[in-house]
Amino acid sequence: EASKAYAGAMVKPAPSFLAHARAAEADDPATARAHWQGAPGAATPTPLYGGAAATSPASTRVDVPLSGTLQTALAKACADTATRVFSPQLTEVALLLTAFAAFVHRVTGDERVSIGAPAHNRLTAQARETVGLFVETFPLDIDVAPDDTFISLFAKVKTAMAGYLRHARPGAGS
Repeated sequence: EASKAYAGAMVKPAPSFLAHARAAEADDPATARAHWQGAPGAATPTPLYGGAAATSPASTRVDVPLSGTLQTALAKACADTATRVFSPQLTEVALLLTAFAAFVHRVTGDERVSIGAPAHNRLTAQARETVGLFVETFPLDIDVAPDDTFISLFAKVKTAMAGYLRHARPGAGS
């Protein structure tokens, strides 16, 4: 497309954001909005290590390298039909979220862990071509019981992810 534009050929204009917003509004997100308004994580953030989070626009990236042994175990778990989600990538995310929820539960003692998950909100061909920021963050609420096994906690994560995938719609978080 860019080479055509430089050569003087007409390139179709990008869809307008206003048209996208009107289409999204017409899609009646009432069901999705009701789902997120009822989500406990939307109202109550989980404090990490028992203290309130610092309010700052700054953040620090923390890389956690996985050893070859852990990478092999993760790949094996992703290939196992007992832990299959919708795709290999979502399976890997679900397994890592399960480990993270178990870790947060052990460190904080909280029985509900809420993890903010971004949604790209480009659900239609027109939205994918529209210029603008569509990302919204929705809570993945996971109830962790002291007697949960990794597999039972993984089932809860899969359920939370299914609700997220079903209800993460433009405007539903507002």
